[in-house]
Amino acid sequence: MSASAVLPTSMNGSDFGASSSLEYFWSECDPYDGTGGPSVGLIILFATDAAEFLLGFPSNLWLVWIILKRRSKFGSILLTDFFPFSLALIHLSFHLMVPLLFFNHFFLRSFLLMALMAVIISSMMILKPLLLCLVCVESYLAVVRPLDFLRFRALKYRWGALAATCCLNLVFAGSSVIHYSIISVSTIFLAVLAVDTFCSVAVLKALKQTPPGDRQNAQKKQTVCHLGNVAMETPARSIKEEMAKRGREPRRNGEMHFIKRKASITILAIQVVLTINYLPFIITLAMYGLFPARVLKCQFNATATAASISFSYLQPLLYLHNVGRHHRNT
Repeated sequence: MSASAVLPTSMNGSDFGASSSLEYFWSECDPYDGTGGPSVGLIILFATDAAEFLLGFPSNLWLVWIILKRRSKFGSILLTDFFPFSLALIHLSFHLMVPLLFFNHFFLRSFLLMALMAVIISSMMILKPLLLCLVCVESYLAVVRPLDFLRFRALKYRWGALAATCCLNLVFAGSSVIHYSIISVSTIFLAVLAVDTFCSVAVLKALKQTPPGDRQNAQKKQTVCHLGNVAMETPARSIKEEMAKRGREPRRNGEMHFIKRKASITILAIQVVLTINYLPFIITLAMYGLFPARVLKCQFNATATAASISFSYLQPLLYLHNVGRHHRNT
């Protein structure tokens, strides 16, 4: 029901379906094979859309409210909230379209309305893995390369990364729409999975290392122990002042281990979500020519699209869990 209306309409010059170019995209999938009902793949897609609206909309809306509440407390959006906030807004833009998608399918069946929504949702599907990748890279820098993390912690770098992400989205989404192919989209998914895997392995290695009591690791402790806390919003020289203000001593190695472990869990969770979201598209891409075009469209491609829009609520729940643990520890 979503991005598939634009992305996988043809491959290597062969039509993905028998419908005309101005026909509603899912018309040959509902009814399907004379049964009077939709195909199994389309049913899975409908159920996923409904579940994401019921679960993802309130969780992402709650996340936006929490971040704006923290913004009013600190005077601006915290650096650690920048990418989760952007991702939540992208998810909300999709959730707001779900009722319109259902209305269009069951009542209007408008090609033009479907095409307009599909272009917007296709952009969401490309921005989502890119922003999740930025969250992984941020966690990697904070744990493995804390000096670089401090060097690039300014808000201008995050705006620059977001601008570059939007430019990539325009390039890849435009290529998918113009060439009616999911090759470019699958390429960016594979690249993001590769970056996330590298970050995950690096953080896991850092997690296994016992931090020696040298000067360099002492500096890392002061940076990593405040990942997601106020130290990320203050200059490095004021870390000790902030801890003194709170009447606290630098955390011990056990607590440092917990912070690294939390970062590794975040990266691993994102890696699992990305794999579930986009691996079915890559598998579907390999099936071209093995099945009839209508079967690919109504069964495999519809199911892959359902997988790509799932678990929009996991990142908000993970973020809110970490915020809750931080408040309990402070």
